[in-house]
Amino acid sequence: MKNILFFILIISFFTACTPKQEEPNLRDLGLDFYPLQENFFWEYEVKEISYTLINPPVAFTYQIREELKELFIGLDNLPAYRYEKYKRNTNTDAWVIDSTGFVQKSNYWVRKSANNLIFTKLAFPFQEGKTWNGNAYNNLGAKDFQMKDVRKPYQLSSSQNFSTAVKVIQINDSSLVALKRRIEVYAQDVGLIEASYKNLNYCTATNCVGQGIVRFGSDYNQKLLRYGKL
Repeated sequence: MKNILFFILIISFFTACTPKQEEPNLRDLGLDFYPLQENFFWEYEVKEISYTLINPPVAFTYQIREELKELFIGLDNLPAYRYEKYKRNTNTDAWVIDSTGFVQKSNYWVRKSANNLIFTKLAFPFQEGKTWNGNAYNNLGAKDFQMKDVRKPYQLSSSQNFSTAVKVIQINDSSLVALKRRIEVYAQDVGLIEASYKNLNYCTATNCVGQGIVRFGSDYNQKLLRYGKL
């Protein structure tokens, strides 16, 4: 009996002395930069310019809205939220559904589907200059996304300032003849606040090369208007 008690005491001693593995602080990792919960929404204003070889540039202004719906078991048997994307031209128009998809978040990444493709939007933990393959779950070929200005303030407009944000550079290729740039900005406890996608081809004739004169392409900018619970 004494031997048994002594053995139990020894086991208890070593158990007490073994350091406990602390759970990661999710805010420190950056998970709060993409909040996910049912019945959450974001609304954005979009300004888009389309350039063609034949016609003058055409500018569009409209609004989009994303709503998170029910939770389900999705890719890799992990929880996922279905979302619905809506579109309208003005504040007085009714929202018209545009597309649907899903978004997932783990302690390592945020994955989102769009147009039947899946992109890794964010990677955790946050770190200045961190890169990851944003196309890891689609067939578009490997593409490094990179974090910049991690946890720095960001001014979206004269009336919208965010104290803690991060930029994700998806593409940043420029030359005298073309510009391909895709940047997304996320704010803490908010999610995506701005997206800027440029795909422009410039004039290459002798008299205009290097002057930034657009021949064809598109210039897309999306800025947050409001967000919250439905």
